[in-house]
Amino acid sequence: MGIAAFRGVPTVDIEGAVASRVKRQETLSKAGHRFVVLVEEPVLYNRIGDPDVMQTQLTFLAGAMRLPSPALGVIPFTADRRSM
Repeated sequence: MGIAAFRGVPTVDIEGAVASRVKRQETLSKAGHRFVVLVEEPVLYNRIGDPDVMQTQLTFLAGAMRLPSPALGVIPFTADRRSM
């Protein structure tokens, strides 16, 4: 299921969807914003596409982490959930 179907958004306005995505991505590089994302390690193993799609996703993530506004934290498999 694609994100448009999941959100119940019509997919006829591809140009609008692309413009919206670009605008959201530009926010990552603007000063005065801070984005903190905390994920559990297993989500890094979920495949959302073929190897080329996954490589593109990881490349984007690595590039975004060089920007000043986003921060990514990963809770490792070995974390003791009882102490969180």
